[in-house]
Amino acid sequence: RRVHGGTGLSLLSFFLSSMFALVLACAAASREVVVGVKQRQDGRNELDRLYWEIADITSSRYGQYLTFDEITNLLASSAEDVDIVVNWLSGIGAKNIRLLPSRDTVVAELEDSKGFSNLHISEGIRNSVDFVLRRDPLKQSPLVPRIRTPKSKEHSGLTGQGGLPKQKAAYQLPADLKAGNPSNLQMVWGPGSFGYSREDLSMFYNTYCPLCDDSLVSFDTQHHGTPYQDNFGEGTLDVEYISGMGLGVPTLVSNTNTSSSTEEGNGFGAALLSFMVDLSNRQKNLPFVLSLSLGSLDAWSCDLMCSQVKGFTPQQCSDYLQKQRQVCMFLSQDQTSRINTALAAVGARGVTVVAASGDGGSHFSFQEFDSDEAIGRELNEISCAHSMPVFPASSPYVLAVGGTSWESTEPSRPVGWDGSGGGFSWDFNAPKFQNLAVQNYLNTTKNLPSNSSYFAQGRAYPDVAALADDVPMCIYSGCSPSGGTSASAPEFAGLLSLINDIRFNASLPPLGPVASRIYQLAQHYADEMFIDVTEGNTQTTCKEGFPSAKGWDPQTGWGQPLWPGLVKYLSTDQWLPRQ
Repeated sequence: RRVHGGTGLSLLSFFLSSMFALVLACAAASREVVVGVKQRQDGRNELDRLYWEIADITSSRYGQYLTFDEITNLLASSAEDVDIVVNWLSGIGAKNIRLLPSRDTVVAELEDSKGFSNLHISEGIRNSVDFVLRRDPLKQSPLVPRIRTPKSKEHSGLTGQGGLPKQKAAYQLPADLKAGNPSNLQMVWGPGSFGYSREDLSMFYNTYCPLCDDSLVSFDTQHHGTPYQDNFGEGTLDVEYISGMGLGVPTLVSNTNTSSSTEEGNGFGAALLSFMVDLSNRQKNLPFVLSLSLGSLDAWSCDLMCSQVKGFTPQQCSDYLQKQRQVCMFLSQDQTSRINTALAAVGARGVTVVAASGDGGSHFSFQEFDSDEAIGRELNEISCAHSMPVFPASSPYVLAVGGTSWESTEPSRPVGWDGSGGGFSWDFNAPKFQNLAVQNYLNTTKNLPSNSSYFAQGRAYPDVAALADDVPMCIYSGCSPSGGTSASAPEFAGLLSLINDIRFNASLPPLGPVASRIYQLAQHYADEMFIDVTEGNTQTTCKEGFPSAKGWDPQTGWGQPLWPGLVKYLSTDQWLPRQ
């Protein structure tokens, strides 16, 4: 299988058995069960069509976002399928069964886990359900906290030279530019131990952002993270940089699932799907910018590795991958497809979703596998022979952000950060707005990877980039260098929130699905909007990768942001073509 039809809203096949494997691993207790009822295929197709009309600056529908009710009417499950699911849940002893406002998801409480484990799923139920997942309470993870440090050997001796003041100067963003529109809102999300501490945030503000106000940052969930666990560092980095760059914008921090399986393994996919279900059902407190720093290789990449590995069974391969850090965190290609539908739904309502492009170049999620192990050597060989896209960055419905480094600490001469993720999706076709930029890259760039290693018609990413190397973070009562595209994504997200603030003050709608607008305008004004990055490569430890090049490329997209150009072409609609 190469791509879904259209741009990723194809009919989902049933993956309930995979979900039950996750559910049955949970402790026996009363838990909330979430059942995704089959969505209407024609509705998904229509949502896809409307999304691209809304995103296209040449369309008469540009910026005319859909309401919650309009999207619900497109995607709502049939009454027959809902009844089948409700009757099934009632029959197994579930209580407090309710249909969410989106009318495509049923939530219930299952008091007797034994009844759950002894379920018999008939074909009639299977044909009405897209997914089943269960929300569980916190399980402490034994993982040692790991905070990303600069991967570049050249810059490894630096000590946080990419702090907020220097970044703002590099992007030509006034250090004291502060948002003030009360309707503005931005958000970061992550599961497991994801969170931050007020003390660390205050230290960061005192050191790098004296105009920042920690009263503008708050949790919107009961889970506030777990210090000294893996994702707590991710949450801290996200909060510090989206709120520091998006100065004055209220920031929500969301952690909707604290189960330890979401931290490193394929429980993450269920957590992201659950979060997107919740977000899609929000009728208030919907952020205008959502930054997602966490992700992993998409399910296609993981399926490919385990289908080609020699000397090991697919199950042995899968078991090995689940022991690796944030490598294969999605259960199936169908799971990522349903998440993709939800990304389109919130985007069509005016939300800009920003996603980190990954830290393993075009071949890995995070880093190469352990070459001292036979299976690690096999997987490294397979990974180096293919472009291995990450998700959600490879979704056509997000703005994917890659990473830069500053050569000789000179911000005006950025180079591609050597870990910056990029490439081409095998799952999702490229949206039309990418065609000119991508074809120019493929037709004019030398030393590209072999044609068989990537799908040139797939969604190409990243779209833009920001600093990923030697970015200081304050955590556990101290400040130290960090980085990765987990820093780049919230940096760029904060910039977009500032632009939204200007738009709101001018009675304009939010940027929403901004990637299309960026490509369409960058064809003419790229030199004003970005510093072009022409040095770098996504090969990491492999022989082949995508080199940086003039214009758009799959390592840093259009390049590092220039605030004057971005605000000129994104904060007002006067530059849009007459319709």
